[in-house]
Amino acid sequence: YSTYLGGDQYDGARAIALDSQGQVCIAACTNSSAGLPITVSSSGSPPANWGSTYSGGDDCYIAVLVPGQTGSAFTPFARYLGGNSHDDPTDLVVDDSDRLYVCGLTYSTSGLYFSSGGLDTTGDSQGDALVAALDPSQSTDGTPVLCTLFGGSSLDGAKGIRLEGGGTMFIGGETKSSDFPTAGQALD
Repeated sequence: YSTYLGGDQYDGARAIALDSQGQVCIAACTNSSAGLPITVSSSGSPPANWGSTYSGGDDCYIAVLVPGQTGSAFTPFARYLGGNSHDDPTDLVVDDSDRLYVCGLTYSTSGLYFSSGGLDTTGDSQGDALVAALDPSQSTDGTPVLCTLFGGSSLDGAKGIRLEGGGTMFIGGETKSSDFPTAGQALD
């Protein structure tokens, strides 16, 4: 199986995974404001039109592809995840319920959709780790189950994400923040 997936500008895949149905899930970085397949909520459930428009800079682009299908059946789920600046996914994993977990780096200070209960919803221009969980099933219209930032006052970025039973996420990355939030007994 091989295909092109792109729009009117730069589009670069960053991570790929398969869900339980054998569908291809991708996380990409894009500058395209047109030409990429985008799915929008047919019910208008909140937040209306989440992820349907390019926000500027680089945006994360999350999509589910169905090999062997054409047209809208080929991309039953495709959304932007970005704010007013550079947003770049670095990893993607899929859980047993076919939820997509994405991590990366963002320099956006506005325009990102944050879920209730997020750890940090105030971006800084120094860069923050971005963590999102998306449920592409039609029952949720793909609204983020979780979308939050994580970091301190300097550059922070998530590079990898892994899941453990019970919904525990492990996120690895980098930080230049001396005030990076830690829990328990940090080693250093």
